[in-house]
Amino acid sequence: MSVWLVRAGSSGEKSSHFREDGCISIGYNLTDDLTDKATWPDIRASLRKSNGSARRPQIDQVWQFLWTIQEGDLILTPASSGFTEVMVGRVSEGRPWFNSHAAINGDHGHRRKVEWATSLLELTNQVATKYRLWSVRRTVYRIAESDLDFWMSVVASEPGGSVLLPPS
Repeated sequence: MSVWLVRAGSSGEKSSHFREDGCISIGYNLTDDLTDKATWPDIRASLRKSNGSARRPQIDQVWQFLWTIQEGDLILTPASSGFTEVMVGRVSEGRPWFNSHAAINGDHGHRRKVEWATSLLELTNQVATKYRLWSVRRTVYRIAESDLDFWMSVVASEPGGSVLLPPS
């Protein structure tokens, strides 16, 4: 199991959409369905078509969202720009899907199902800073394995959080 930071827009503006729809999503103005394309060249070509360029960090993040995040992984999503409240969820289906209607209308098209905890996790500035979450500007970021035990204990201590964790 991995723990991922998946941003809901630059200041958490899509967090209510994530919660209401039980998903996470990624944008980059992509209008091509990449859920069946497992190659970097396909992702790069689609990013170039949609944005005029394709940088390695963008390709990495789309790849991770589509193919590296797995069913059962924990998701942390900032619910605000200050990163004091975080939504915690678990990927509940292994396969991503593409919502073409959303993509055509300028919303995030590539999505993954997530079961969200009922309450928000409140982080102190000290905790967020210690675990480098403030400085991460990526949309999709894998939390270091060395921090996995910390995040699992934080999630387990939250009301209803233990149901998101794998059985021991």
